Amino acid sequence: AYYRAAKAAFSLGLLLEATSFCRKGLEVLPTNEDMKKLLKQIELKIEEDENRKAQVSKALGAAK
Repeated sequence: AYYRAAKAAFSLGLLLEATSFCRKGLEVLPTNEDMKKLLKQIELKIEEDENRKAQVSKALGAAK
């Protein structure tokens, strides 16, 4: 159930919620490889989003 909830949250762009569902699912079943892969995918997306925001912020600061 946690995996499906995490996938749904991820597909909706609810990255923090998706991360939370993955972590809860891994508490219940630490060996779930699909959950581990999904968590890595979510963490990568979060990192990409943060980098994009930083670039936009930097570009806006340079434009002033």
